[in-house]
Amino acid sequence: MDEVRTFLVSIVDFLEKYNGAVTAVATAFIAAFTIILARVTGRQDRLTRESIDLARQEFISTHRPRITVYSLAFAGSMADDKPVPISFRYVNSGDSDAKVTGIGSHIFRLTQTMLPGEIQFKHEEITPPIDFPSGMHGVKLTLATIRPATVIATGGRPDTEKIVCVGYVLYRDGNGTRRQTGFCRYFDLAAGRWIKVEDDEYEYSY
Repeated sequence: MDEVRTFLVSIVDFLEKYNGAVTAVATAFIAAFTIILARVTGRQDRLTRESIDLARQEFISTHRPRITVYSLAFAGSMADDKPVPISFRYVNSGDSDAKVTGIGSHIFRLTQTMLPGEIQFKHEEITPPIDFPSGMHGVKLTLATIRPATVIATGGRPDTEKIVCVGYVLYRDGNGTRRQTGFCRYFDLAAGRWIKVEDDEYEYSY
C-alpha cells in the first residue's frame, strides 16, 4: 500500500513540476491529430464529390436528352405575297435536360428527284442558350422564308416539284456534349401538311 501511495505521489510531483511541458506535448499531439483528421476528411469529401460527379456524368451519357422536331406550319397568311417563315415545334423526348444553342433552316423548291448534296442554311445563334428540361415543348420560326405564290404554284405539280424545308437544332447535354437533330419535310398541298422525307443526311439525331 505504501508503494502505491509513493508511486501516486511521484506522478503528482512530476505533473506539478513539468506541467508546462506536458501541456505543450499534449497540445502538439492534438494539433497533429486535428491536421491529419482534417486532411483525411477533406480527401473523403473530395472523393465523395468526385463519385457523385462521375455518377451524374454516366447517368447523362446513358439517359441523354433528345430533341425531336414535329408539326411544321406556315407562319403567316398564304393569301398575301409577303414571304413567310415556317414554324416548327420541338420537344425534349430524352431523359435529361438540354440547352438549345442554335437553329438552322432552309426552304426551297425541289425540281429533281434527289435532294442536293449541300445546302446553305440560315443559322440563328441562341444566346444565352435556352434551358430545355426533359419533356419540354418549344416553338421556333425559321429564318428562311418562301412566297405563298411559290407554294401554291408548286402544289399544282406534285409529281415534279416540291416545297422542302430542311433544318437542324443544336443543343448541349448536361455534360457539355454538343448534339444535333436534323429534319427534312416537304409540303403536300392537297393534304395541307408537311411530310417527313426519309433521308438520313437530313433526318437524324446524334
